[in-house]
Amino acid sequence: MEGPIILFFDGHCNLCNYAVNLFMKMDKKGKIKIASLQGDTAKRLGMVSNDEAESIILLTPEQIYTHDEAVFQSIRIVGGFWKILLVFELLPKRWTKRIYDVVAARRYRWFGKRSTCRMPTPEERERFLP
Repeated sequence: MEGPIILFFDGHCNLCNYAVNLFMKMDKKGKIKIASLQGDTAKRLGMVSNDEAESIILLTPEQIYTHDEAVFQSIRIVGGFWKILLVFELLPKRWTKRIYDVVAARRYRWFGKRSTCRMPTPEERERFLP
């Protein structure tokens, strides 16, 4: 299968926006496109349901990954030095899922929320989907 690899994130979440900034630095080759869960691309592809509202979603030509699996798979795709973070996959799956779920459920309270979605800078525009 062919097609873009898209990382969907909560455009209103400050933590998610920080993570996107970090991820874009990690992904120097621009392998992954970025799109807000509130955007047209997510709506067009049906990427948002109640379950995914507190999730990061990675869409690849082969599969859809959510939650902690989306994070690990994104790191795997970007590669390089960042692959060292995959050591956390050695933890029991129930732990990594629970850690992800706890942070996701409290992210607005702990890190705040934007009233509007993040807009890409002119340099980032080619990496972002509407």
